[in-house]
Order: sequence, then C-alpha cells, then structure tokens
Amino acid sequence: MGSKRVKKRVSQLSESLDKCLRSRLVGLGDRDEITIPHNCGVYIVYESGKPVWVGSATDLRTRIGVLLLGSGDGHVLTRNLRERRFGGDPQATKRFLTEKCGIRYVLTGDRLEAALRAKFFAAVLETPYNEWQKTQQ
Repeated sequence: MGSKRVKKRVSQLSESLDKCLRSRLVGLGDRDEITIPHNCGVYIVYESGKPVWVGSATDLRTRIGVLLLGSGDGHVLTRNLRERRFGGDPQATKRFLTEKCGIRYVLTGDRLEAALRAKFFAAVLETPYNEWQKTQQ
C-alpha cells in the first residue's frame, strides 16, 4: 500500500471519528430519546463526558440493547464494569450504565469497516475498558 493511499485512509478514519464526536450524546437511560437504527456502525460509550468504551456492531440497536441489560456476559463492557468496578453486582452495573453513561455512534457500510473504525477510535481515544488495549501496553 502506497504512502498516499495510507494517508488517505487515515484521513478518512479521522474524519469518521470527528463526525462521531460531533454527533449528539444521548444518555443510555433516555430510552425515549434513543432512536438507534438497526444498522452496522461504531458506538462510543461515555462516562461523565469521557469516552470509556468503543464498540462495533452489525446491528447497533440490538447491541446497545444487550449493553443496557447490564447483566450476564453478553457484552464485554458490561462484564468488565461488573468485575472491575462493581464487585460482581449486575444491578449496580445496570444502574451505572443507565444513570451515568451516554452514547454517540456513526453508521458504517459493513461489519469489517465498523470493526476497523472501532479499533482506530479506541486507540485514538485511549478508552480504558477496551480489552485489546491490554496487549498494546
């Protein structure tokens, strides 16, 4: 891959991240306001305005629904929060997500593009709960 092509691709990823960061932040507890589509995309979870997790999904609405359950091991962020912050308490985890967290998202064309953008976003934002970052340290 040539240098110009790499620069163009990084620029596209940066533009996508900027678009996501400028999108409306919606509280995860604001179910009436969450109108997430059943599309492929990348989402960023925020705690007190700070990005803490980046994920991708082939169906954003379904994936965010799994996250909001706050129990079980259906979502890596839910599991990490429950184990690292809330002593295994699923109810505390769910309360935290619905009362303290918000989300921004951007749609993508396909699953591979979503996964690529999610890794890029997480690396740039240095989100603390993305597990893959442990291997980077």
